[in-house]
Amino acid sequence: MKDTVAALRGAKRIALVSHRDPDPDTIGSALALGLGLETLGKNVSWHCADPVPEQQRFLHGTERFTQDPPPEDVDLVVTVDFGSVDRAKFALPARPTLVNIDHHASNDHFGSANLVDVTAAASAELVSRVIDELGIKWTPEMATAALVGIMTDTGSFQFPSTDARALDRAARLREAGADLQAITYNIFRNKRF
Repeated sequence: MKDTVAALRGAKRIALVSHRDPDPDTIGSALALGLGLETLGKNVSWHCADPVPEQQRFLHGTERFTQDPPPEDVDLVVTVDFGSVDRAKFALPARPTLVNIDHHASNDHFGSANLVDVTAAASAELVSRVIDELGIKWTPEMATAALVGIMTDTGSFQFPSTDARALDRAARLREAGADLQAITYNIFRNKRF
């Protein structure tokens, strides 16, 4: 955690990268962290090789994702929710520091700094801890983005990965204004079969 927080504090231009075929945890984690970093005056960009799926576009900021790789002149690249660098689907800049935030057991610790916790229910749970560690005030948009990651990766709190930490984090995100109704409608009820 210390290395991740120090890297985020020290960087001015930060590129957040979500994995190919993006799920709500990778998109929500990147959005929550990026929106929070912007409140600290950081210049943030969001990158995903594939388009943000329609059902996730209700999240504030999804229109800012680009399908281009991060530019070479960023200070820091942060990957969220993937265990190996090839999940980016495009080449990542070689020069800057690379922070890897993930909860998968298959993670190969490819970052300069690795915040990998396989006991976390979702990468969004880890990202929310980072946001708290940075002292960032939660907005409803950030909280909604983080909660969607936790809800989907726990199967709406039905999977064995749902522990007290995940439930506590979800409660804190609701207190911060996470829009549970928007998540439920867009992610769980608005499916096309």
